[in-house]
Amino acid sequence: MNTNSKRFTRREWLMAILVLMMCEYWIITTSYEYRSSETLISYISFAATIASILLAVIAIIYSFVQADAQQTASATMLTQTESLRTTATDLFASGTIITEQVSRITETTERLHALEQVLDAANQRLQGIEGHITGIKGSQDTVIAAIKSFQSKSPPQTTNSTSPPKKPQDVAYIIFRRTSFDADLFGYMLSIFLKLGKPSKPEFDKILDLLYIAPIAEKLKKDNPSNAQAMAITKAYSILAIARAFGIISYDGDHINIAPEFEETIHEAAKQTQAGEVQWVKEAILIIDEAAAKLKEDKL
Repeated sequence: MNTNSKRFTRREWLMAILVLMMCEYWIITTSYEYRSSETLISYISFAATIASILLAVIAIIYSFVQADAQQTASATMLTQTESLRTTATDLFASGTIITEQVSRITETTERLHALEQVLDAANQRLQGIEGHITGIKGSQDTVIAAIKSFQSKSPPQTTNSTSPPKKPQDVAYIIFRRTSFDADLFGYMLSIFLKLGKPSKPEFDKILDLLYIAPIAEKLKKDNPSNAQAMAITKAYSILAIARAFGIISYDGDHINIAPEFEETIHEAAKQTQAGEVQWVKEAILIIDEAAAKLKEDKL
């Protein structure tokens, strides 16, 4: 739409000015002509009075209308203010509830974390129990294998000798060479123990820990790092209990005794274990030898 069509042109402005000048001339002429007419002046005064009265009435009515409108606006503002106050109160209450809920969520999170730690501890204990059960089962299998082999009187498979050992010694040979790798290493540890003399029981416990439990635990860490130590202890004392049950090992006061008739058999079983080709056993023997060398340096 063209906005220039709404504007006055130069000619239209001149016409408007001319009309205004004519109106002004008429008003001036008429006023001058009737300046002495009292009647006209009275009419004009009366008309002015009436107009003033009408304007006053209109002003009064307008004042009432405005006052009513302001009152209505004030009432509306008061209502809105009360509504805002109520809303603020509700928001404050909601903020308090949200704070309480956040605190509860935090507390619940802490409880869940604590429960998770308890479950982890319980799981570790269950794994430890499982390790103990595995060790006990291995010990039972060792006993069963020893008894079966002893009853069958089968000769040991050695590389240096083709004749079976004497009857009292074949049980020791079967336990420390033909049942399990754990028992083989225990026999290897006993062979080193015999070479160290006759230590007291506390020293034997230390030797048992350094020359058997620690190496076995080190090898078990690959498969079960959390319960390797517990499983190694279980294996050690289970095999020790088996050796005591068969009379291979006995307690003499504060000392540990190995029956003399079993010493040669234990050394022979240790040699066979050392000559074996099982990598797991060879690595454990290296650890045992290092610990034994350290014990000799400390003169235990």
